[in-house]
Amino acid sequence: MISALEIENIHADIVKDTETKELIRLLANAENDIEVGYAIKAKESLLFVLKKSTDIDFHEGIVRALTGLGKASLVLSIFEEALDYLAQAETIVLRHFPSSTFHGDILSHKAVVHKQRGEYDAALELNHKALNIFVKNGDRKREARTIGNIANIYVKLGEFAKAMEHYQPSLRIYEELKDLFAIARTLNNMGNIFRHRSLYNEALEYYGRALTINTENNYWSNTAQNYNNIGNVHRVRGDFEMAKYYYKKAIEVSTKLGSQEVIAQNLENLGNAHYGLAEYSLALECYQKALEIRNAIGTEQKGSLYLNLGNLHHALEDYYTALYYYHHALDDYKQFKRKSSVGDALANIGALYSLTGQYDMALDYLHQALESHINSGKKIGISNVFLNIGNIYRLQGMYEQAFETLQLAEPIIHEAGSVYSRAMLLYIKAQLLAKKEYDNANTEIAEQLFNEALVLFATTHSRKEQYEVSCGLATLYKEQGRWKEAGELFEQCLELQRTVFSEKSQKDLTLFDLKQKVILAEQEKKIAEHEAEIYRLRSVELFQKNALVQKELEATIEIIVQKNTLIKKINDTITDAVHLSPQHSRQTLYDLLDSLEAPQLAETERSRLQAQIKTAYSNFIQKLEADYPSLSETELKVCTLLSMGLSSSKIAMTFGVSQRTIEKHREHIRKKIGLHEQSLTVFLQRYAVD
Repeated sequence: MISALEIENIHADIVKDTETKELIRLLANAENDIEVGYAIKAKESLLFVLKKSTDIDFHEGIVRALTGLGKASLVLSIFEEALDYLAQAETIVLRHFPSSTFHGDILSHKAVVHKQRGEYDAALELNHKALNIFVKNGDRKREARTIGNIANIYVKLGEFAKAMEHYQPSLRIYEELKDLFAIARTLNNMGNIFRHRSLYNEALEYYGRALTINTENNYWSNTAQNYNNIGNVHRVRGDFEMAKYYYKKAIEVSTKLGSQEVIAQNLENLGNAHYGLAEYSLALECYQKALEIRNAIGTEQKGSLYLNLGNLHHALEDYYTALYYYHHALDDYKQFKRKSSVGDALANIGALYSLTGQYDMALDYLHQALESHINSGKKIGISNVFLNIGNIYRLQGMYEQAFETLQLAEPIIHEAGSVYSRAMLLYIKAQLLAKKEYDNANTEIAEQLFNEALVLFATTHSRKEQYEVSCGLATLYKEQGRWKEAGELFEQCLELQRTVFSEKSQKDLTLFDLKQKVILAEQEKKIAEHEAEIYRLRSVELFQKNALVQKELEATIEIIVQKNTLIKKINDTITDAVHLSPQHSRQTLYDLLDSLEAPQLAETERSRLQAQIKTAYSNFIQKLEADYPSLSETELKVCTLLSMGLSSSKIAMTFGVSQRTIEKHREHIRKKIGLHEQSLTVFLQRYAVD
């Protein structure tokens, strides 16, 4: 006869068996939720399973719940939390399930954290350990997934041939297993390689094959990724309207899934498409919505958004705000150890300083970026930094150093396959070889490189760059006395110039619109935070700022009108030159080209700009006058423009004086302030903030 104790034990086993079956069912559902993008929902279920599994000492449930929580945190980019969950899981696995597929899963997820941080060697090592475990256990699906993960790392490193070598066997295994979901995802990843190599038709072919599988089988998380990647192809091709269409399709699918992080990513990409069309207000709205979503779901990493916001203000020539966001991105990437991304932020800061003529600071940041990219093995980043450094050396007249740096960039650029980078390399080399002062100048090769760059920039729809290359080539023809070719090319320059000026007008209007929005947003915040009297004072301040912005807009519009008048005058001159004798026609074109090189800023515009500067920065000027009373009125204005990040050449043009005069003012200011080694610009920018 069975004793009462035995009956009780049998009953307990039955209850435990029932509970474990239910927990395994919940685990499978949660793991699937993570796979399709429901990371937040999955975490709630996994925490419940973790508690119940701990209560009944169900080790498999504990391990799978902790591993799932780690993966969910990965999806949400909460990396420290992910590593904590995975470390707990690994401790239990090594005690109860050594050399099991559970351990392989943990190693794979830890590898993802290292990949996201740019620690690619560590990520590769962990993936290879996981791969050995899966092969020994005969788990073909996990084997294929891990081989694909290794391929993903090689993509990050820019080693696309190695990446494809791994994707192909991964795809074959999935095809043997008839795992359609994984097949579609792998095809999508292979499409990414072709996109990175600028082989866009091949990329679209792979994305199309993946999309067919995903839509036929209702794999909506994969479908959203497909739409996003197809949008990326159209964006880099310059077809921003088509890119917007696919990004919106991706957002539509992601919204149905409820995957907030994926929605945020697609909104960010949609913002990039608006940015490409110079629709800066719409781009800003997308970036802000993405930022709100990431704040709401607790995503800690927002570096890419800050970088895009910096790029937006950079394009609007609002360099101070751009620098603010670039530094935010840099801090974010450093905090979360995103080594390859740290290099991107440093490179953007360096490029901005280069654009404003602050070459020493630019080179400092660019060399830091180069070191970061070399450590992380990011080849396309290395090549782009070399391009920027080489161009700065060219601008400084250090021609040999420039040529050596560009030679270092060339093989990396060709391997990475970026059309824009190849075009920029050709353009910078052409400018260098066209320099008479360069000992190895070669105008014949320079002409060839200008033409090649022009063709490549046309394929990327880079109108500003096309205009600059055309002007460079026209100048070369002028110096060689090839007037007919110079005239023909100059007509193309005029057409491109109209487009560039039109885009500049749109940027100015958008910047005005953004300033208004910022002012209104600040006002709303102040209304909520302050009492009635403070609100009244802030309203007066807002009115003054709006009036100043209105004045700036009026001045900008007047400048645009003057420039358009100049364009018409140029066009009329060329038309008249056609009917003149060859000698007179040549002289007319020569005079015209010389006139274009002259500053076009009228004295009335200078006066207006200086008055606006004095109004806009009255507090800054008053503070300087109080702290450094020996500064003259002109020196105070120079200080103001330096704090805005303007170069000496731009300040000289604003005042209508020579650059040497401004350099003299800078020397006097340094003596009066008492600066010895520190950069005057950096000092004034910090002084303005303080």
